[in-house]
Amino acid sequence: RSLRRAHYAECIAQMGRLAVDARDPQALLRAAPAAAAEALQADAAVLYVLEHDGRTFRVAAGVGLTADEPVGALVPNRPDTPPGHMMVGGRPVVVDDYALESRFVVPASFTAAGLVSAVGVPVGDRGRTAGALTVRSRQRARFGADEIQFMESMASLIATVLQRSASEEALRHSQRLEAVGQLTGGIAHDFNNLLTVIQGNLQVLADLPALEGNDDVQALVDAATRASRRGADLTAKLLAFSRRQLLQPRAIEPGRFLPS
Repeated sequence: RSLRRAHYAECIAQMGRLAVDARDPQALLRAAPAAAAEALQADAAVLYVLEHDGRTFRVAAGVGLTADEPVGALVPNRPDTPPGHMMVGGRPVVVDDYALESRFVVPASFTAAGLVSAVGVPVGDRGRTAGALTVRSRQRARFGADEIQFMESMASLIATVLQRSASEEALRHSQRLEAVGQLTGGIAHDFNNLLTVIQGNLQVLADLPALEGNDDVQALVDAATRASRRGADLTAKLLAFSRRQLLQPRAIEPGRFLPS
């Protein structure tokens, strides 16, 4: 038993080094099920990741997968599915014998593949369940307290990688927004310069004595002036978006804007 625990600890240490050294966070997600199956000498392992809609799990990686759960397959997030049951309970689930399981519906493909027992742990991310890691065996009552502790350590590593991946994606999104903002600000600045010239010439044209009494031409000048002002308003919004111009917050009375 001590040797087994040492083997589990070494596997966790190796995965920890991979989590630190891997440039691609997805590398650990792909390697985790295989490492868990090897450490526990199990026949199958699968990592489920909860989709953004919260209604389905996606099979992110695995070994010994059944035909109806290949990588990329979607599994409903319901209490009657294996990962959904863990989602509801938020704690490890041990199955000694699928034939006697009544807490959730056991897919027929599990028994067809000869799988008998399993242990699954939820993967948390910032206080919420973001997925589940499950290992299955063809031996009955294969998993105990040591295996649960090992799986919880693996789930903790996976949760760290998921958080890191989410943080890196948020950073990339922020950088893209910053680039768009800089481009928008540059365009708005140049467009504002053009509008200044147009508005200046329209003002000079409107003050020409030759336009006095010429209502048709004056109407055209007024229309062009209004259009230039709308363009200036649009420029102000673009500059506000690019953070090159301070917004001017002001207090309002919401009741004035609501229908009576």
